[in-house]
Amino acid sequence: MLNHVNKCMALILLTASMACYQQERNNSKRNHKILEISETTMGKQEYNVIRQQVLDSLNTWCSAKLPGYRSMWSYRYQLDSTLCFNTEKDRMVTAILVQCTETDCESDDVQYFYGAKIKNQWYFFRGGGTMVVIREHYQKDIHTPVSFEKLHELAMNNMLRGYVKKSKEGKWEINDAFFTSLMENVGWGDFDNQSHEDTVAYGKRFTNKKEYFESIYFDVAKSYWVKPKKKVIPSDRHCPQHGLGMVDILKGKIPLGRFYVIAPENACSGEIDLDAFEEVWQYGSNLGEPNADPIDQQDGVAPQCAVKGLGNIASDYKDKRGRAFIPDGEPKVFLQIPEEV
Repeated sequence: MLNHVNKCMALILLTASMACYQQERNNSKRNHKILEISETTMGKQEYNVIRQQVLDSLNTWCSAKLPGYRSMWSYRYQLDSTLCFNTEKDRMVTAILVQCTETDCESDDVQYFYGAKIKNQWYFFRGGGTMVVIREHYQKDIHTPVSFEKLHELAMNNMLRGYVKKSKEGKWEINDAFFTSLMENVGWGDFDNQSHEDTVAYGKRFTNKKEYFESIYFDVAKSYWVKPKKKVIPSDRHCPQHGLGMVDILKGKIPLGRFYVIAPENACSGEIDLDAFEEVWQYGSNLGEPNADPIDQQDGVAPQCAVKGLGNIASDYKDKRGRAFIPDGEPKVFLQIPEEV
């Protein structure tokens, strides 16, 4: 009986070993095809030129210690040896292999890295998607980084494997859905529901999906080099002058984006430099307007006269500054003490 059990165990182990061996062979074949197809698509020389461009870009950004690449220049990193290109030759997906060098690290990273060719110019950028590599799953020493060779293997077997697929004829070919899933998902933008932020710089709603996403790639690529993001300055309800005081201090030190004056008290006593901001909007009740609400529907605590300059807006600026009022149909019983705050 014991001999029979031993034979069964040996058979199970042999079957498992053969399955693992076959999986490794399949991975090896697929990974070889990934590099072969990508190099063939671009041509060996062009492939190497683009890879050098990516390396130069990464080295420049890390030397400049750009905040957006802190997770790379703070540690050790390598560009993966495999770049994946789509059939149109204008999209690229690869991986950055990152070894954490801090003494208390117990994991390393593999990060997606992207490229897009826009008007004959390649732009490279990060865009999310990181595989955390727990060291104890691959080695006994958790205080030593996983080797770049192993990180490359994990990138190929997990993050880049979807680059190729088999055709109906059983031949390996580029899977363009791989690029769509990574570079045209809602994490980048929603073409069917384009936001104001997506379109304001271009002054239009995109009707071409490719152009829409390329505008986002371009913005992401250049954002690492631009000055700090423009700030939205909120104004204190009880004293808008507090907000203006903040502006006086910050002007010239940071780019000023939008100024929101929300339900201000005695707003007409101060003046805003409208030209210092991209947009200026005052929100609240409509005191002083030609068709103002009755006094019992005005704000009894903070009568909201117009900020100087927002009363009469030239047509060229109607979409960038003005007053916005509480819509009809919404509660306007401001003299009533609210039950909840």
